[in-house]
Amino acid sequence: SVVSRDVEITVIAKGRNLRTGLPQSFEITSREIYDTVYDTAIQICNSVRKVMERTDPDIVADIMESGIYLTGGGSLINGMSSFMSEFIGTKVIMAPDPLHSASKGMAVAAKNPKLLKNIDYQLRSIKELVIE
Repeated sequence: SVVSRDVEITVIAKGRNLRTGLPQSFEITSREIYDTVYDTAIQICNSVRKVMERTDPDIVADIMESGIYLTGGGSLINGMSSFMSEFIGTKVIMAPDPLHSASKGMAVAAKNPKLLKNIDYQLRSIKELVIE
């Protein structure tokens, strides 16, 4: 499969035992991680595919030619870009600094609200977001 590794890797992980609340070390394999993230990776790819099905054909043509940029921590999962590329049928490029790309994009949008004029989103103040 695309996301799993050819060579099994085992690491010692540390975390809190949810039953006891105490710190604990345990061994976890790359196969266990693969089994855990596989269904989520499929859901993400299906979501991308659904968005593309509802997107203007001219824009989809540009996406298929230029590729999709993958951002966020999930993009760092071994093989995620090749998995999505095979699933969607276009190249998938990992964004530079994927962990911070969304917050950097929001900072650009906050400085230039006119960039958001053609999409269905509007910046709000913290006071508007408070639920009473």
